[in-house]
Amino acid sequence: ASCSVDKTIRVWDCRVRNPQLTVTAHDTDVNVISWNGNVTYLLVSGADDGTFRVWDLRSFQSQKPAAHYSWHTGAITSVEWHPTDSSVLAVSG
Repeated sequence: ASCSVDKTIRVWDCRVRNPQLTVTAHDTDVNVISWNGNVTYLLVSGADDGTFRVWDLRSFQSQKPAAHYSWHTGAITSVEWHPTDSSVLAVSG
């Protein structure tokens, strides 16, 4: 998967060189993403506007995150899921 200044997240299939899933994920640049190591269909993204969103890849094409948080006042530059607890993540700027 990749994130971009074009506000999107793309999920790629390396065999065909084209993104298989694309979503406009935020209203500003998407800086970081992280896969959940325990729940393979969950992805978190962080953006310049201080928001972070949790995405469920089973419903990715709906363009709606599973959860949306606006707790930070600065850009999100790091997101990481807890290695053993699939419901815990760390977000920082």
